[in-house]
Amino acid sequence: MHRLRRIGRDERGAEVLEFALVFPLFAFLVFALMFSLLAVGAWVSLTHGALQGVRYASIPTDLLSGTYPTNAQVATRVSQSTPFFYSPACSTTTTSGLSENQPVSVAVTCSFFNPLGALVTNFGKMISHSIGGSSSSSSQVGGNLVITVTATARAE
Repeated sequence: MHRLRRIGRDERGAEVLEFALVFPLFAFLVFALMFSLLAVGAWVSLTHGALQGVRYASIPTDLLSGTYPTNAQVATRVSQSTPFFYSPACSTTTTSGLSENQPVSVAVTCSFFNPLGALVTNFGKMISHSIGGSSSSSSQVGGNLVITVTATARAE
């Protein structure tokens, strides 16, 4: 009986046990926060690039003939505006009526490294639902997060 009381009061190794229980959770939370913030930064960067691209696509390159930038020129402008992404991992699609006051739409899709999978994907969906102005979506493909942003403006 005397031995059991002594074992019950013995606190040797308690700190190590507590550390072993708490550290993995803490490390996961820090890791999740870092990659979630990187994903939000990627989404903001891509949204900025899409808005810059649609602005560029809505202005005629030649006022007399009314010609507008090509999809390749718009993709170059988007790529220059989004330094967060490697341009071969992105695709840009421009849809427009190519005449004054017609809607011009630029859709940009990029792949972003995402080791946390569904956690960052769901966080991105939560952000995109809470912020208006442009539509966006994201999906999980392997170890990557695919972010799509669409911006629309009227041609000038």
